Amino acid sequence: MNNLIDFINKVNALIINPLVTLFFVVSIAIFFYGFVEFLFNRTGRESDDALEKGKRHMLFGVLGMFIMMATFGIIRVIVHTIEADKYLETGLNTGQVKPSGLVFPKSRGITLPTGES
Repeated sequence: MNNLIDFINKVNALIINPLVTLFFVVSIAIFFYGFVEFLFNRTGRESDDALEKGKRHMLFGVLGMFIMMATFGIIRVIVHTIEADKYLETGLNTGQVKPSGLVFPKSRGITLPTGES
């Protein structure tokens, strides 16, 4: 069982997470490329095609970001549904990510607990 869990952790850490991150970054780059294309081609008669091309790039970038966020969310739902989060190494259960308490302005003097004891 430990070999399977180790294998899944390695696939998650070395393949799935980097691919989702890479595709998300590519989506952001496509969006900004379309935005720049849209801005620089706003004037002129022949720029209608370039303007539409920029709009399409922005749309594809937003769709790509939505798909990557949905993919991440679906994976998290599946992992939590089958209670695999107890066995898989994620930043939330390895101690790499520590929740910090919210501190409100000193005039109110309110601090929310962090959940750590």
